[in-house]
Amino acid sequence: MMHPDIEVVDIGGPLGHGVVATSRIPRGTIIWSLGPKDVVLLPGDPGLNDPELQAELPRHAYTDARGRLVFCRDAGRYMNHSCEPSTTSIGAVCDLALRDIEAGEFLTCDYALLNLDVEFDCACGTPSCRGRITAKDLARRAPQLDALVGSLVDLVPRVPQPLRPHMLADDAERLGRIIQGLEPVPSILENQHDPVFSSSEQFSGLSH
Repeated sequence: MMHPDIEVVDIGGPLGHGVVATSRIPRGTIIWSLGPKDVVLLPGDPGLNDPELQAELPRHAYTDARGRLVFCRDAGRYMNHSCEPSTTSIGAVCDLALRDIEAGEFLTCDYALLNLDVEFDCACGTPSCRGRITAKDLARRAPQLDALVGSLVDLVPRVPQPLRPHMLADDAERLGRIIQGLEPVPSILENQHDPVFSSSEQFSGLSH
């Protein structure tokens, strides 16, 4: 579920599409959260036999910490990677704008958070481009990203949040506890796939 002030644009070339802001989005704004229409399935689930999903999953799905395949039915699936992303996750709760995102600017995230099963060469062109993106990058980047997210939490209740009323109840309640200081700000490492965790729980069908 993406922020409403975005649109999908055709970039062409290997990237295909991207997501840009249609108006200024302030730092600390909730950019994405898991929504009721998103598809969440364990590998091997019969739901993966759906022809639409078979065509989309290889390019547009990601693996969450529980080992589930997550397919965003909205524009979220078109967000591209950057080694200097404009958004990042607060734990596994939702994604926040790391800085002010101006109208016409691309919204990007770091694909190292997506539990990659393959490495890829990066051509984002940013000064800190890592050149090669792997799942191991998440652990290396965690201290820096956690510090950045920690500085954003106080902003969340102070900027417009059109997505917050539409978040899944558990995520919205947890975000509220974090903002109030009733729960520590979670590490981005919450997104890292834990095989022990995924094998201890059973998921099937469309989540939420």
